[in-house]
Amino acid sequence: MAKAPQLGHDCQPVGGGPEGDLRACYEAGPTGYHLLYWQLTELNGECEVIAPSLIPKKASERIKTDRRDAEKLARCYRAGELTAVAVPSPEQEALHDLVRAREAAKKDLLKARHRLSKFLLCHGHKPEGIKAWTKNFLERPRKSLC
Repeated sequence: MAKAPQLGHDCQPVGGGPEGDLRACYEAGPTGYHLLYWQLTELNGECEVIAPSLIPKKASERIKTDRRDAEKLARCYRAGELTAVAVPSPEQEALHDLVRAREAAKKDLLKARHRLSKFLLCHGHKPEGIKAWTKNFLERPRKSLC
């Protein structure tokens, strides 16, 4: 995993609060929480993660750019119109990553099995009387092909 850039020297207090008061929010995404949330909280800053589905949208707002999204997020955050989502602990996040990886591996296995069974069927290997994906099922085409 790539190391995130260190924050601190670039963080400046924004008006409205006492000096050193750092408040931030960002839109949740596929990269997890480790990059920004944990670094800001280590600096004793307040950081909230906002679910994209909970950001108010007008029907006319169809064009999305990073700049427009950031400005809208800042305006809504300052106005108190955003709802933060719960941030999992590093251990919970690691478990979620493991579960997602296992589900992806199972999906890949199923695709590979389907691909192999279609290949064998196209080459005349019908598994009659044999339960699929057992040792006998896998040995039968190997004996006839080799």
